[in-house]
Amino acid sequence: MADFITWDGRENLPITASRRGFYPAYPHGHCGAVVIAGFANTLWDDLARIHAARPGLPIIAVNKAAVHLKAFAIYSFHFERDKLGIWQAEQRKRFGPGFVVFGPGKKDWLAHNQRNYPYVDHWAPETACQGSSGWCAVRLAKLLGFTERILCGVPIETRRYADKTPARYWQSSKTNAVNTFRDAIAKDTAYHEGTYSMSGWTRELLGEPAWA
Repeated sequence: MADFITWDGRENLPITASRRGFYPAYPHGHCGAVVIAGFANTLWDDLARIHAARPGLPIIAVNKAAVHLKAFAIYSFHFERDKLGIWQAEQRKRFGPGFVVFGPGKKDWLAHNQRNYPYVDHWAPETACQGSSGWCAVRLAKLLGFTERILCGVPIETRRYADKTPARYWQSSKTNAVNTFRDAIAKDTAYHEGTYSMSGWTRELLGEPAWA
């Protein structure tokens, strides 16, 4: 697959009543299906299959996926300037404004976080977990009101990244990242219903959408 899919992940975004759990408040909610795009090397094939069945779904881009996909929202557990700060800047540079940035910071840290990470629009403490940034984004999507959450490029396996670079953190025996993330996701059963995956271990756990 090519390393880019022309897909406007902002265009078909359903708007509903506002929902709680965001600091400062997020002005509205959403509904229906959303793609949660991670950055494993399954991403492009996963997206191609979704795009063939239901083109134009809104996208939450996780981590470096924000550099490559036009998304209505960007999320990362790693909200530091050299990570989320760069990824959101690249989204703006490549696709223009019109997206929102979320992070997992606590309500009590709001003033500190707004001062040090001004590019994050809304903090959502309920999204924080040990299941990887991709799984944290599942929590975000449910908090936003999406009833169908489809993981693309989030297999939770020791694969390369979607840009073919090594995923050393995922592949290192020192971090034990894969086992840690899998264990947290498996136990986070409140978010399993309505969540699907297009590849890897998460697909085995959660299944695919019936229409994919």
